[in-house]
Amino acid sequence: MPLIAAPQEYTGTTRCNRGRQGARLGTCTRLGWAEAASDERDCVATAVAGNSVEPMVQVGHGFRPDIEGMRALTLAIIILYHARAPFVSGGFISVDVFFMLSGFLITGLVVREIRKTGRVALGQFWGRRARRLLPAAGLVLLVTGIASFFILPSVEHKDAGLDISAAAVYVANLLFIRTSTDYFAATQIPSPVLHFWTLGVEEQFYLVWPLLLFAIAFFLYRRATKRGREHTNALIIPVTLVVMGVVFVLSFILNVWLTNVSEPVAFFLMPTRAWEFAAGAMVGVGVVQIARIPQWLRSTMGWVGLAFLLWGVLFLKKTMPFPGWTAMIPVIATVLMLIAGTGGIGWGPGVLFRLRPMQAMGRMSYSWYLWHWPVLILGSVALDIAWTSDNWLKLIWLPLLAFIPAYLAYRYVETPLRMVPAIAKSTKVSLLVGLVASLVGLVGGLFIYFMPVHVKVNVDIPQGQLVPGAIQPVPGPAGRLTPSIEQVRNDRPPSYGKCHLPVPETDIPQCIFGDPNGSITVALWGDSHAGQWISALDLIGKENGWKVVSYTKTGCPAPNVTPYLTSYKRGYTECDIWRENVLADMRDSSKPDAVIVDSIKPPSVMDSNGQVVSGDLETPLWDQGWRDAATAVTSMGARFIVIHDTPSLLTDPVLCVDRNADNPAVCDEPADQVVPPLSVDVDVVKGMPGVDTVDFNGGICYVGTCPMVRANLMVFRDQDHLTATYANALAPGMSLSLVPIVVAAAENTAP
Repeated sequence: MPLIAAPQEYTGTTRCNRGRQGARLGTCTRLGWAEAASDERDCVATAVAGNSVEPMVQVGHGFRPDIEGMRALTLAIIILYHARAPFVSGGFISVDVFFMLSGFLITGLVVREIRKTGRVALGQFWGRRARRLLPAAGLVLLVTGIASFFILPSVEHKDAGLDISAAAVYVANLLFIRTSTDYFAATQIPSPVLHFWTLGVEEQFYLVWPLLLFAIAFFLYRRATKRGREHTNALIIPVTLVVMGVVFVLSFILNVWLTNVSEPVAFFLMPTRAWEFAAGAMVGVGVVQIARIPQWLRSTMGWVGLAFLLWGVLFLKKTMPFPGWTAMIPVIATVLMLIAGTGGIGWGPGVLFRLRPMQAMGRMSYSWYLWHWPVLILGSVALDIAWTSDNWLKLIWLPLLAFIPAYLAYRYVETPLRMVPAIAKSTKVSLLVGLVASLVGLVGGLFIYFMPVHVKVNVDIPQGQLVPGAIQPVPGPAGRLTPSIEQVRNDRPPSYGKCHLPVPETDIPQCIFGDPNGSITVALWGDSHAGQWISALDLIGKENGWKVVSYTKTGCPAPNVTPYLTSYKRGYTECDIWRENVLADMRDSSKPDAVIVDSIKPPSVMDSNGQVVSGDLETPLWDQGWRDAATAVTSMGARFIVIHDTPSLLTDPVLCVDRNADNPAVCDEPADQVVPPLSVDVDVVKGMPGVDTVDFNGGICYVGTCPMVRANLMVFRDQDHLTATYANALAPGMSLSLVPIVVAAAENTAP
């Protein structure tokens, strides 16, 4: 979130004008940040009701030290939250504070311009934003791209390059939606530019918002010659308030609806955040009316707002739906604090916000925000510090040390480029500077994306006794790992195209593998753990004349339970619908002789009362779900074949092998800790009529150990999925178990 994304800019030397009749109607402008710490108390606009012709300009144009301090406070919260400090569980709400501050400052700035000139100089507005924000961001992205190349494991390079490139053109938030990034997920290595999603939202706001205000100005001032300029000026405030109110309502409704449907999309999308900008905007254009509120009441409101914000920071949890209704907490808190500082600080929270340390931190907050995250992520990787709350006292030093590059960038890049007259006075040059800065950032992304890296993994290690007929080394260059460490993440089965359904989809695509004209029909059913077998079943089907029909969906197990979607913070109702559609398609269309099932037990499911349950409370529901699924299939006359689930590893195998290429055996994990117990699936249905069980973990683990590399093959592509290459290598051993069962099932179902 750009902490100074909507900067308080100054266009002249310090001057403070007091109004008459005791009313301090201050208009205050300054040249740059150099004077920002001096005589602030004389430059705070503290307007009260009066007879000024331009009351809004007088009230709203002053430097707001309270806003500078709010930036500092929120940056501190962000640093603590990102360093995984356990006592700021709701630190993510700081994002909303800055969106509101941007709406407040930018809308006030543009409306003042409209009242003064009757128009919006869009080029100048975008030029100022480009000059102010893009150079610092471009430098961070360039440095992050180069540093990531040397620090991140090579398997992460392409993803990091794509993220940095998207951040350079300010669409990182849209990319994270596309890649199903979970902002709250405690992944081992988050994107080094994950924080740029907020800058994407901000820049998209800066692109659209002035156009909306331009439309208001055009509509009103087009008639100014008939009705008079003074009358039109009187309309700009109420009309803007109405328009902002409409935006607020529509965006808030979209936000609440989409949070319930797809929370990650609602979290990253600008239209679902527009109501927060609009809330700040309405405060910004209503400063005259706000200034009429008694000082004691405004100050009280400010302290209530600060307390409300801190309550949210301390007690909100990432498991709560967000943004949705919950985002009202930081929005209301920020509104109250902005009201408190309008017309003078008084004894409100501004007395804390205007302290020199807060002001200094606030001035540097944008630069510090840009640097703190890549320093935190890359530093934790370089120092091998796990990104967990247990390590927060170690992690906290990294974003604090980010002050050093942040200060250097602020002092020698951000400030000089903003102040150079040749740049500041020319809209074209300002836009050109922004374009060049974006290209510089893009270079950082393209560098790590395209720079070749070849990690040679030592595969000449003891492999143990293999299951007879199970796997053989894949032909290829001597000593070459297959798939390569750079390609292993994408070594997925062919069903991961149109056939493996994402969360929202419930339709049944026609996905046929094996022999399309085979006399025996076999269905594969389940989540991604079932999907990992489709490559092997495709080979087995072609060899044995089986028509293989694939029914797989992300996170949706075959057992009849409703998983709880942690990322969406709701029950997986699409899974229930899809499961019924699968059974209907089997019954009415594919009519399989046998149904092969594999599913991982979800961390949590919904009970009959709509409550989230896990652990021992989940087990009875899970077991009954297996029995329901088996009964549904066998009642059709098909055989129900359960594959015992594959290992769920303790660490990321790809990262471990990448880091230990000379001796990948150090990544091996104990089978008794990673292979699920038989009680999780096989034992539940064993003995039921029409049910068979198979276990292929003997071809994955041996002698109590689950290796990451076996017979020059990379076994896993992530912590709980096999590579398609390794699954294919298991096909001969799988045939030994499956063929007799399926053939017998087909004979029993033959007319």
